[in-house]
Amino acid sequence: MGDPAKVVSVADPAVVELGGQMVVRRAERADLERVAALMVEGRIDLHITSYPFHRAAEALALVESGRALGKIVIDMTAPSVY
Repeated sequence: MGDPAKVVSVADPAVVELGGQMVVRRAERADLERVAALMVEGRIDLHITSYPFHRAAEALALVESGRALGKIVIDMTAPSVY
């Protein structure tokens, strides 16, 4: 980037130290309800995959490989197979 002021982040506040801007996200109830409605309508898919705790290493390996699609959740309440 030629001009650091053109760098904007919604995730990393360190962008300010580089001369960029941080955008603060606010999740208002109405926004969350609209997203939920779009999910129910099947218009968006957030790609959330849940792994039981005993498969956490597998889930982490997927994330580290860069091949994970969407969000990965480790379910701490799933029954253990040990």
